[in-house]
Amino acid sequence: MKKVDILVKRVRVIDGLGNKEYIANVAINDQKIDYIGEDSCIVADTIINGEGLVLAPGFIDPHGHTDMDFMGNDHFHNKIEQGVTTEFAGLCGLTSAPVSEKYFLELKNYFGIDDPNCIGNNFITNWSSYKTFKSYLSAVEKLPLSCNTGFYVGQGTVRLAVMGFENRNATELEMEKMKDYVREAMENGAVGLSTGLIYPPGLFTPRYEIEELCKVIKDYDGIYSTHMRNESDRVVDCVKESIDIGRKTGVKVAISHLKVFGRKNWGRSDEILEIIEQAIAEGINVSFDFYPYNAAGTYLDTAIPPAYHVGGKEKLLERLEDTALREEIKEEILHPKTYWENMVKNCGFDGMLVTKYATPESERKTLAEYAATMGMDPVDALYDILIKTRCKALVALFGMSDDDVKNLIKCPWGMVCTDGAMTFGHPRSVGTYPRILGRYVREKKLVSLTEAVRRITSLPATHMGLKNKGIIKEGYDADIVIFNPATIIDNADFSEPYAKNDGIEYVLVNGRISVKGNVATGETNGKVLRF
Repeated sequence: MKKVDILVKRVRVIDGLGNKEYIANVAINDQKIDYIGEDSCIVADTIINGEGLVLAPGFIDPHGHTDMDFMGNDHFHNKIEQGVTTEFAGLCGLTSAPVSEKYFLELKNYFGIDDPNCIGNNFITNWSSYKTFKSYLSAVEKLPLSCNTGFYVGQGTVRLAVMGFENRNATELEMEKMKDYVREAMENGAVGLSTGLIYPPGLFTPRYEIEELCKVIKDYDGIYSTHMRNESDRVVDCVKESIDIGRKTGVKVAISHLKVFGRKNWGRSDEILEIIEQAIAEGINVSFDFYPYNAAGTYLDTAIPPAYHVGGKEKLLERLEDTALREEIKEEILHPKTYWENMVKNCGFDGMLVTKYATPESERKTLAEYAATMGMDPVDALYDILIKTRCKALVALFGMSDDDVKNLIKCPWGMVCTDGAMTFGHPRSVGTYPRILGRYVREKKLVSLTEAVRRITSLPATHMGLKNKGIIKEGYDADIVIFNPATIIDNADFSEPYAKNDGIEYVLVNGRISVKGNVATGETNGKVLRF
């Protein structure tokens, strides 16, 4: 008689490959899937009754920001409580390393780390010492991780380490320094390079610099993940630019949190998906991820035109307090003379909801509501919040249509992501995967359950180059989600962004039970993944 750690009996197995589900007993032992079949002569320390439940591979989040949560003292379980057992962080061009002594203060200000709750956090205390990606990952390995975590190196952080927040092209020497930083990161386990081309200093970066860095990661079979320069009026051109970087350098391209932003652009998802499909047919390795919400989430200071971000957040705050410049900035917001990703134009003041790090008067209010409450002009209200929060305020931007979101959900090669951290105050950080399985599979029937599971397990596993994950198969890692398909649902929304989900019965990370009955057990069995 065989003895194992955990035995799940008579459960509906969905293998992650899109195959037909089946009923089986699944045994877990020594962090691996040990047995799948009908053998009843197995004893276990823990037995789980799987009747009426689905057992699937742990969900893989190809685009998360839990690395932002490392900056606080609390350890968050929002990812595993929605079924995520593996996450990739360091996206949108911003990572905590590499750090340069010259520009460390600018990096710290960019993260907004002046929160007294972070005092005593060793990760923060030692931050300035993470001068290499190797030292950074070594520090992360000492943290209690709920799920397995892989990391990109951020192009914005690399450029900041070399050039600060300067709006100019890199010199030849500066370009070589950036390449050295990226090469060191890849040699020590980074999965690829990420860009955030609407954020400084990424928004100051010409295309040729990105191509040069992509040539470096190509040598390591790395992935280029890009938050594009524009996701609204010029989204089609930016998708083409991203694909063309892959075409020119041969690097794998991942388009981050693909969306069609701004009311006048609604309906263009068909055109964008066709362009991506043609590129795939051409042989270019391009993919995309998305989240199932019609609101984005980011820093409120992205509503300020790019030119005023030169020099970093402290310089931006000085400009916002200058009476003459305030009028100049206001004119560029309301009647722009140059093209930029204008959040006010895309969403309107009534479509910009302050979510986190707000003033007491502005939290969970739109800019329009806050302006009315304070008797202010909306642009002055924007300035007021940014100054009072030292540019830390976060915002939800209601700029997408439900129809475009549904189009992305139906696309068979689109990966689901959270783009989330608990610091963001957006429900996607908590409810993304139960939302897909509950609202879009069970209720709206946009895709089948087996297909949805494939797209949140084996598809991202293949794209990210994960071995032994994303499939229910003997010998594979015991990263497993057991959920109730009849009850799984997200409860978090923009008024209650941290509400817990229903229907996530168990989550196992490397063979240990990390969630039971929708709630984290406190188990932190995640590992840093080095590539």
